[in-house]
Amino acid sequence: MPQLLRSYKISVQYGTQIRANPVSTVLPSTRRNTMNGFGAVAEASDLIVERLREETDSRGDVTTVEPSNIVLASPDDVTGNGNVRLSVFPYKISHEPRHGSPGRIQTQANTFKNPPLLLSCYYLVTAYPGSATDASAKVQDQQIALGLAMQILHDNAQFETEHLQGESSAVEAFQVALHSDSNDEIERIWDTFVDVPLHPSVVYEASPIPIESTTEERVTRVSERDLDLHDRRK
Repeated sequence: MPQLLRSYKISVQYGTQIRANPVSTVLPSTRRNTMNGFGAVAEASDLIVERLREETDSRGDVTTVEPSNIVLASPDDVTGNGNVRLSVFPYKISHEPRHGSPGRIQTQANTFKNPPLLLSCYYLVTAYPGSATDASAKVQDQQIALGLAMQILHDNAQFETEHLQGESSAVEAFQVALHSDSNDEIERIWDTFVDVPLHPSVVYEASPIPIESTTEERVTRVSERDLDLHDRRK
C-alpha cells in the first residue's frame, strides 16, 4: 500500500494561553557614528587632579600648597619647574579579570549594547619641594605635600562615572586606593627618567574605569512562527 504523506502548516501564536519561551533573532549589529567612552581614562585622570585641587583650595589649614601647584604630568616633565608641588602621572593601564563583566546593557526596549571594557589605571603621585632653601625644610615641604594628597584621596576615594565621557550604566563609580606593594615598582618607573632626582612618591590604583562599547544589537522577539509538519503513514 502506498505511503500517504500529509503535510500540515501550523501557525503558532504566543499568548497567554501558550506558555513557551519566545524565540529571539539577532539582527546584524550596528555601530554608532561616535566613539563615546574612549576618553574615559583621560577624564578619570582629570577628575583625580581636580579633586586634589578643589579639596586643597577648600582647606583652611593648607598654606604651602596652592591648587595651581598640582598638575597632571610625568616627573620627567616637571623637573626644573619650581611651581609644581604635586604631580599625578598615569603610567600603567591594564584590564583586570577580577572586575568581571557586567553583561550586555539594555539601552532600549529591544536594543542591547556590549558590556564596557573595565580597566585599572595606576598613578604615580609625587611631591616636590617648595621655595625653601634649607635642605631640611625642602624635605619637610615634600612630606607635607604628599601627606596632604594621601589624606584627600583617602577621604574622597569614590568618583561617580556619570562625569566620564560615554557613561556606562553598568558601572556607577570608580575607586582610588593606595597601592601598598609598590616600592619596587616606583624604583622601576624612576629608572626610566633621565637625570631626574628621586622624590617621595606613592602609587594609587583607580578602578574600574569603564570604556563604553559602541556596538549595539537589536533583538526582535518572535510572536508567530510557521511550522511544517509531515505525517508519514503506511
